Amino acid sequence: NNYVAPSVTFGNSIKSIDSYAFAECHLIEQAVLPETVTRIGDRAFLNCDSLRTFTFPQNSKEVEGWVFEGCDALTKVTLAKGTTSIGESTFNGCRRLSDINLTDQTSLTTLNNYAFYGTALKNVTLPNSITEIGWAVFQDCNELESINVPTGIDYVPYDYCEDSEKLRSVQMHTS
Repeated sequence: NNYVAPSVTFGNSIKSIDSYAFAECHLIEQAVLPETVTRIGDRAFLNCDSLRTFTFPQNSKEVEGWVFEGCDALTKVTLAKGTTSIGESTFNGCRRLSDINLTDQTSLTTLNNYAFYGTALKNVTLPNSITEIGWAVFQDCNELESINVPTGIDYVPYDYCEDSEKLRSVQMHTS
């Protein structure tokens, strides 16, 4: 039987949230992490289908894989300034995720495979710091209308926005 709580707040002594720490905790709506947290393990909030918003602590620079996979209610995520990569399938299946600011992420270099698969993102502008885009990053994003890809990208996988039915504009910049 899973522990269930509508809100989880941590004290300042916490530095890491381990893998699967809150996986399948279906009633968590909010998790407030202190700035002391530097690592959130893979699948930490897997299938927390009531979680609505999440703000990464400013000391958390790398988003591991599958952290929020299946979080159906998640609508808004605020990344830490200085985030360098978003792991594989991090937001996969977050069907309501429509608000995440990638544009201001000047240290973000990598979007791993399936990072935003099946989200509700509408218009995406990738920061100029991006150098690597994985497979199917924006696949099955049914609300996606436009993607702006910066000059640092020299390879875009064939399926990175496959089945994104409303996609009307992809801007690729050359150096």
